[in-house]
Amino acid sequence: MNSSLQPTPPAQATHGEAATAPSLPQQLHKVVLVMDLVESVRLMAANEAAVVNQWRGFVHHATTVVLPDCKGRMVKSLGDGMLVEFDQPTDAVRAALTLHKYFAPLNDTLPASQRLYLRAGLNATNLYADENDVYGHGVNLAARVADLAAPGETIITASVFDGIVVGMDAEVEDRGESYLKHWPEPVRTWAIHSVTAGSSAIRAQVPEGTALDFRPSIAVVPFETRSHAAEQFVIGELIADGVIAQLARSPDLRVISRLSTTAFRGRTSSAGEIGRHLEATFVLGGSYVTYGDKVVIMAQLTDNRREEVIWADRLTGDLRDLMETQSELLDALCSACSRALLNDVVQRTLVLPLPQLDSNALLLGGITLMHRSTPRDLQRSHQLLEAVVARHKRVATPWAWLAKW
Repeated sequence: MNSSLQPTPPAQATHGEAATAPSLPQQLHKVVLVMDLVESVRLMAANEAAVVNQWRGFVHHATTVVLPDCKGRMVKSLGDGMLVEFDQPTDAVRAALTLHKYFAPLNDTLPASQRLYLRAGLNATNLYADENDVYGHGVNLAARVADLAAPGETIITASVFDGIVVGMDAEVEDRGESYLKHWPEPVRTWAIHSVTAGSSAIRAQVPEGTALDFRPSIAVVPFETRSHAAEQFVIGELIADGVIAQLARSPDLRVISRLSTTAFRGRTSSAGEIGRHLEATFVLGGSYVTYGDKVVIMAQLTDNRREEVIWADRLTGDLRDLMETQSELLDALCSACSRALLNDVVQRTLVLPLPQLDSNALLLGGITLMHRSTPRDLQRSHQLLEAVVARHKRVATPWAWLAKW
């Protein structure tokens, strides 16, 4: 968030001068909206002119269309953020939800790394205002809760929540209490988004009452035979069953159930389609052929977000080995797959900017690099763990690993 959107302190008298600024009367029951462009520094470094023009278009739309309709007053806009004042909480929420939609058509035409998202914070408070700025403790709080918002998200305080419980068609998610920087006590917050459009925020969908799972997920689809003989089809099921059983023993992976992946037997769906349908980060599949009592397995592991094969190999073994409780062939397949998956995650954490990494990559990369020997890896581990803690302040696991570091 642009620090320039923090309320401006009253000018201090210079040495030998008396302060001449007149005192301001306090305005009661105002609502402050702080909204800024997520990762603006990175975006402008990559394409400054385009981002500046897009932001100017957004500000023009806000000041000529949205704010007049929602009875808002633009206090200031400085490069990558804005500060707006309202009389009513419902007007402020309606304006925030509308403004979030502005970049959606543009984002549909841009790669993920260039998309523009906003985040917003709302607080109802008493404040001091003049023609140039607004001042007060409550304005600071609006800026602090904006920092809690995910891209595309609006966070509100209790004072705003109490004012919209009647007459606002929106979905509200209780975020509990948050500990804010330089704030004396925890602050209760809620995330709010449109009922019709749903949330545009980029955040993990975690069922209520369940712990956040940072492990990367993998779906193992049935391996396909190169033969048309009916008795050959069962071998692909044996391979998938054995691999799922082996990978499920790993504490570092979340393995999609066999019942879910069976539906993709014989389909021509891409790894990306399978991953999106099953909510799996990685997809493992392949084919096999038999000759005599031997089987040859061609396996490949795909990152479904990029639809990119990150590992592929050919393994040969005995058909009877697949029936064993401890199959050497499946052990070799699972070990190679696990190593490739972990290496891919760690490599991404070393080369990509932190904001572009999802939370499971941050945590898994942080844990792995902590146990490597070079100072560079250890320092990167600290950066990754701090980043995941900043995203999930109320989840214990990242804090525990950061403490171990």
